Amino acid sequence: MYLSTALAAGKSRPLHALRNLTVVWVCNFLGAGACAFFLAYLPELVRPAPQLAFLRSMASKKVDLGWGAMFLRGVGCNWLVCLAFWSNLTAKDGRRPEPQPTAQRHTSLKRRDSSCDQEAQIDDTHASQRRRLMDQH
Repeated sequence: MYLSTALAAGKSRPLHALRNLTVVWVCNFLGAGACAFFLAYLPELVRPAPQLAFLRSMASKKVDLGWGAMFLRGVGCNWLVCLAFWSNLTAKDGRRPEPQPTAQRHTSLKRRDSSCDQEAQIDDTHASQRRRLMDQH
């Protein structure tokens, strides 16, 4: 997400983006292999015959998919990863807000509306000052 927006804004070069994607792909591939090695192979989770047969049948089903199906699954997985990433960025601090009594809720909404009005007035003032400066030059 950050890479595509940086490319669109012209803040990154395509060569840097390609290098970044290559490094990320290689590291993800190595990390997946290391994870499989340390979590499945070393503890001998897949050495008994039934587990090994199930693993081989599952792997062959995954590999036998067509290119389009694999691509769409990859897009879906990437979409879920990005959704999780952006959800994390939008979270405040992990605590649930305490419920406020109705009167306090209305007061806080009024305060928020008045602060928005004040910000809009400030923006209008700045815009008019800019227009006056542009007219002078």
